Amino acid sequence: MAQFLPYIRVAYAVRDPMMSNKHNLVRGQLLTEPIVIGTPGTVEDWCYRLRVINLSKLRICCVDEADVMIATANFREVCVKLVNGLDISNCQMMLFSATYSDEVMIFAREIIRDPVVLRLKREKQALVNIRQFFIRCYDTEHKHYAVQQIYAQITVGQAMIFCRTKATARELAIRMAGEKHSVRELTAALDIEQRAAIIKQFREGIFRVLISTNVSARGKLN
Repeated sequence: MAQFLPYIRVAYAVRDPMMSNKHNLVRGQLLTEPIVIGTPGTVEDWCYRLRVINLSKLRICCVDEADVMIATANFREVCVKLVNGLDISNCQMMLFSATYSDEVMIFAREIIRDPVVLRLKREKQALVNIRQFFIRCYDTEHKHYAVQQIYAQITVGQAMIFCRTKATARELAIRMAGEKHSVRELTAALDIEQRAAIIKQFREGIFRVLISTNVSARGKLN
């Protein structure tokens, strides 16, 4: 979002040598960038091992996809550790998520005391211009047959098919490619450059079907 605003400087705390090396990290020397965007494990590493981030100096701490962070044990531990290092009296905490279970909400309230909660009513979440339906499938072969039928019966310029696992996405991509369909797969098994290239090709209409895991559903393309 800030690519056309050169005065906004951002550090990327991710486990990718091509991006991390841009910062020339020196142990104990604080970052000069005022904004850090990263994944929990790498942010923790930068805070406690490399000591290039001073948590007590943070003024805003934002957790995206907070439901996943809180519900996943190792992410939860890292988040709690990071929050404990903040000066809560001078740091605004913000948790964002499309969904919250009661269990996650209870834990979130333990992290943020007396929070301001903004919620969208469930009836406001559905879009009237999207048709939704489901097909009950009993096994992998039945699911593949259902995808074939949908793809054959509905005229679409392009489509995205989301799979629960990388293995499922790979299998479906191989089968559809073997049937001469124009497909590509997009999963966490690919590096950042490969993901960006596939998205670019999809936008340009070079292939028709993008088979993906939640790496694209959650915006994890870089």
